[in-house]
Amino acid sequence: MSRYRVLIVEDDDVMLRLAKNWMQDAKMQTDSAQKVSEALKLIAVNDYDAIVCDLLLPDGHGTKILEKLNEKRTPTPFVMMTKVTDAPLAVNAMKMGAADYLIKPVHDIQLVDAVQNAIRNSPPKQKGRIIYERQSPAYQKMMRRVKLFATTESTVLIYGESGAGKEHIAREIHYMSHRKDKPYIAKDCAAIHTDTAMSILFGHIKGAFTGATEETTGLIQSAEGGTLFLDEIENLPMAVQKMLLRVLEERVYQKMGSNRDIRCNIRLVVASNENLRDKVNKGEFRKDLLARINEFPIEVPSLRFCREDILPLAVEFMKDSNEMNHLDVTGFTDEATKKIRDYDWPENVRQLKHTIDRAVVLTRNGQIQADEIEIEEVVNAKNPLSLKNEELEKEKIIKAIAVTSSYDEAAELLGITRETLFQKRKKYGLTKR
Repeated sequence: MSRYRVLIVEDDDVMLRLAKNWMQDAKMQTDSAQKVSEALKLIAVNDYDAIVCDLLLPDGHGTKILEKLNEKRTPTPFVMMTKVTDAPLAVNAMKMGAADYLIKPVHDIQLVDAVQNAIRNSPPKQKGRIIYERQSPAYQKMMRRVKLFATTESTVLIYGESGAGKEHIAREIHYMSHRKDKPYIAKDCAAIHTDTAMSILFGHIKGAFTGATEETTGLIQSAEGGTLFLDEIENLPMAVQKMLLRVLEERVYQKMGSNRDIRCNIRLVVASNENLRDKVNKGEFRKDLLARINEFPIEVPSLRFCREDILPLAVEFMKDSNEMNHLDVTGFTDEATKKIRDYDWPENVRQLKHTIDRAVVLTRNGQIQADEIEIEEVVNAKNPLSLKNEELEKEKIIKAIAVTSSYDEAAELLGITRETLFQKRKKYGLTKR
């Protein structure tokens, strides 16, 4: 079975040796570099599944490597390591598309988990970018619309239920467009704090606010020439919505703290699982912005309306999980197949993937049994596990970590963010999986 190949870019000899050993213990192949220039030479002639990179290197910032990766059709997952004092630069790296950043000192499980999550959540490489071409009539009908809209320059609004695959469709639109060789930047607006939304989207100048010690690049500038995808756009503050409207209408914006207009050339794709017209009626979303982004709407069908796709997707997810976890699960029993086919999957493709990932780990080899398809463990996002008191909270966190394959999945199961889960793990002493 092939192993993942990871490039580690770290100038500290001890940290480099530790990181290589940890990756190799996790059955990953490793290459290493200690300078930006060395890393760029390796990237030019090798195809990596992930890159782990220190932020400050002898000949420049690790973000130079990230800039190069963003030029690729399918950028390589990038995990940044940094000191606390480097936090502003690390935030800028996240804006540019880094999958994660870790504060040093880093321990083995933390780094391996971050790399595996980055690989798992990344799109397939171009040579097999569309792993399974979904065949259900509802999905094919939507894809005809996607292919038609992708060739335009207009803003596209993608809507559909949670977990239906809206980000995947946004990525397809980008790679079907003439902007395919330019950056594709994706951001979940639900993960942006209200106080920092303006800076994250538009950037800020030095002195714009307390602690703004240097000028930063926003998402719009990072996506220049390419596509900016904003998921759950309804979470943007009204003031930010107003500035985003100006970007769409005039193709200009201002960095936070500046009155200088900056011209931009981006294609905006947005998504929501909410009824934005209801948000407008409640005064929570701008009517003029909705009119501007709703020119080319695309609805991603729920998985229960695409039943022909369920089992083929389950098989592909099983193969992916086999490779990720170095296992040899061969398929599903008849009872397991029926259970998968008959379920409605209210959380759609995401729920199916997480369920199959767990089943593969539980089975380890041979066929997946029906009782290993633990559908009941997947909680609807609109009804997350309730954390009412500390004893119950700790018990549910332990259970969520036990039945999921990453902290991201455990946080989603609990209905909280990864950052909140991290704080609660520290609170209860749950520092190791």
